[in-house]
Amino acid sequence: MALIIGIAIPIQMVSQTWDDHDRSGRYAARDFAVNYLESLEPNAIVFCNGDNDTFPLWYAQEVEGVRPDVKIINLSYLASDWYVNQMRARSYEAAPVHFTARPEDVAYGRLDVTLPGSDRAPVDLMTSLKVLYSGSSRDNDYNYPMLASSVVTIPVDRKAVVARGLVAPQDSSKIVNEIAIDLGAAPAVRKKGYISLGELMMLDIIATNAADGWPRPIYWCSTVGDEYHLGMTDYLRSTGMTHQLVPTLQEGIPARTDRAYDVVTKKYRWGGADNGNPYFDETARRMLVSTQTSMLDVASELIYEGDVLLSEDRKAEAEAKFRKALEVGDLMTSKLSDRVAPYSMSAALTTADMYVRLGDRLNDAKLKEKARGMILPLMKRMSQYLRYGAAMAASFGNPSLTVESRLMPYQFYRFIELYQQAGGNLKDAESIVKSTGFTVDQLKRNYEAAYGVAGDGSSQELTEADYVAELSGAAVTVNRLAAMSAGDYASAPADDRYIDSIFYQAIEQYVAGGVSREAIMADPEIRKVDMNRSKRISDEFEANNPSR
Repeated sequence: MALIIGIAIPIQMVSQTWDDHDRSGRYAARDFAVNYLESLEPNAIVFCNGDNDTFPLWYAQEVEGVRPDVKIINLSYLASDWYVNQMRARSYEAAPVHFTARPEDVAYGRLDVTLPGSDRAPVDLMTSLKVLYSGSSRDNDYNYPMLASSVVTIPVDRKAVVARGLVAPQDSSKIVNEIAIDLGAAPAVRKKGYISLGELMMLDIIATNAADGWPRPIYWCSTVGDEYHLGMTDYLRSTGMTHQLVPTLQEGIPARTDRAYDVVTKKYRWGGADNGNPYFDETARRMLVSTQTSMLDVASELIYEGDVLLSEDRKAEAEAKFRKALEVGDLMTSKLSDRVAPYSMSAALTTADMYVRLGDRLNDAKLKEKARGMILPLMKRMSQYLRYGAAMAASFGNPSLTVESRLMPYQFYRFIELYQQAGGNLKDAESIVKSTGFTVDQLKRNYEAAYGVAGDGSSQELTEADYVAELSGAAVTVNRLAAMSAGDYASAPADDRYIDSIFYQAIEQYVAGGVSREAIMADPEIRKVDMNRSKRISDEFEANNPSR
C-alpha cells in the first residue's frame, strides 16, 4: 500500500502541475537577449542593469556568439573599481572602453561618493571630470569630491554626429549645440544626495566618447529604468529593444524608425511565443511585454511620421509609412498575440488605437473590422477590473488595488470610444459594462475628468496656471491627510490616499514637462506641503507599485 501511495502521489502532482513547469519550446531569455543585441549598431556600448537583461546578454554573446563586437556594461558592477578596469580591456571583438579617469583615480573607494555641486551654472562635463580626478575638488563641509556644478554639458560637433550617422537624416535640423545634464534634478542623484562611482563612470564614458568624436554609439537596454539615464532621457530614441543616446531633444523616447523598422521586422526573435503555446511565467511575460511595447512604439512613430507627410500633401510617402506601421502591427499581433501574453491595459489601448487610425488613413474597412474584433474581447477581459474594484470597495471600503484595477474606471471609456470609432455598436459596450456596476455615462465622465477631455471629445489646452491650480487642489488633500492620525489615514478614501502617494512625483513630472518650479512653489497651498514627507511617501509608493 505504501508503495502504491508513494507512486500515486508524484503521478498526481505531475498530472496537475506539468504545464506550470514545462519549459519546452520556450526560448525567451535567449531570443530577447538577441533582440537587445541586434537593436545595436556595430561597435556599440550598451548599458544594462538587472539580472534579467545582463545574464541573457552575456549568454547570447559568449555562448551563442551573437554580436561579439558589442561592449556590454552592467551599471551595478560599474560601481566597482575592478569592473571599471575590466572594461578597459578588449573582450571578444569589442574594443576597450575609453575612460578619462585613470585606474588610480577610482581605486580604494576614492570616488565612491561624489557630490553634484551646489552651483547651477552649466559647466563642461569633461572639464569638471578632469578637475575632479585631479583631487582638488573637495571644497565642501564633508570633504567629499564634488563637481563644480550640478548642471554639466557635453558639446556636440554637428558635422561629426551627422557624419557618424548618430541622427536620422530628417532630424539633422534638430541637433542641439550641447547635451545638458541636470544632475541635481536627476532622481537617482536627488534620492541619495550624491553621484555613485557607477554613475560617474557612465558619465565619463559618454563624455570621453563625445570628446573622441562619437566613435561608438551608446545605448541603454529598454528595461533599464529612467533613473539610470541620469537626466538624459530626453536625448534618447528607441531603436528596438534599446534606447540610443542622440544629440537631439525629444519627449517620450520615440522610435528612430529609419533603424528600428528593420530591426523589428527582420531581426526580432519571438522566444517560442510564435510556435505553439509554451508556458511563460511572470518574468518571461515581462520580456514579451517589453517586446510588444517596442513594436508598438515603432508603429506609433511611423503613423506620426505619415501624418506629418500627409499635412505636407506628400500622400504617396505617407501611405508608405502607414503600410510599414501596419506591417509592424500585424507582425506583433501574430507573433506575440494576446493569447500567449495578455496585453496590458496600455498595450491593449495602443494596439486598438493603431488599427483604428490605420483603418482611417488607409481607408480600409477590413482594418476597422479587425479593430472591432480585437476591442470587443479586450473590453470583456478588462471589464473584470471594473467588477473586481467595485466588489472590493463594497466589501472593504478602501482596498489597496493593482494599478490596472485602480485606473480602469478612468480609462475603460477609451475602449468604448475606439470601438465606436471602428464602427462598433454602443449597445455591445453597454451590455458588457452593465454587469460591472458602472454605466457608460459614468465611465465617460470619469475619463473626461481624469484626462482633460471636453464633452465634445476635444482636448483642452492647459496653461502653466492650469497645472499649478491642479496641483494646488491636490495639495489641499495632501495637507488634510498629513494632519490625520494613522487610523484616520487608513480610513481615508482610496482616491485621496492615491493623490497623497503621487503628489511629489506629479510635481517632478510637471517640472520635467516645462512647468516652472518657482510658479508651483509660489502657490500658498503647495508651500504648506511637507515635501520631505511627500517624497518619502512617493518613494514608498514607487517601491511597492513598480511600473509595468
